[in-house]
Amino acid sequence: MAVADSGHGRTSDHDGLGLPFGYFLERDDELLTLRRANGSDVAAFGVMGLDPFEVELAVWEDAD
Repeated sequence: MAVADSGHGRTSDHDGLGLPFGYFLERDDELLTLRRANGSDVAAFGVMGLDPFEVELAVWEDAD
């Protein structure tokens, strides 16, 4: 499973997605899961046809 992280010393550039501090992505063959730093789920997205703005929107909604 590939992981992109933000705020933990690793790159946050995953398929062109820059994530704010405290969020990271886990990817398997069909699913991209957005998680908080503590590992809890924020949202899940199908990999095919993923719109990066949907991921960004989920982060902003979770931050509120």
